[in-house]
Amino acid sequence: MSDLPEVPTVHELIHAPFEAAAWFAILARAGTPVDILQKINAVTNRFLESARGKVLIARQAVEAGGGAPTDAAAFVKLEREKWEPVIKLANIVLD
Repeated sequence: MSDLPEVPTVHELIHAPFEAAAWFAILARAGTPVDILQKINAVTNRFLESARGKVLIARQAVEAGGGAPTDAAAFVKLEREKWEPVIKLANIVLD
């Protein structure tokens, strides 16, 4: 995190590949009209870029991404692919 430049990453501590992060997204039901999705996305991105949004996000000690719905969909797909072997090994059922 940019606010903690002196804190080593897990990778630096264990000298092995490691990547895990908590993330949040605003999701909508399949079939939600595109114009509604675009409005939600525009308002969300405006908030994340606003001075108030930046202060509130910083208080949570997180870094906000923002972007387009297609960016979020691609990210969720990659996360699912990355964690699928762990999920199967642990017999966790996704629904």
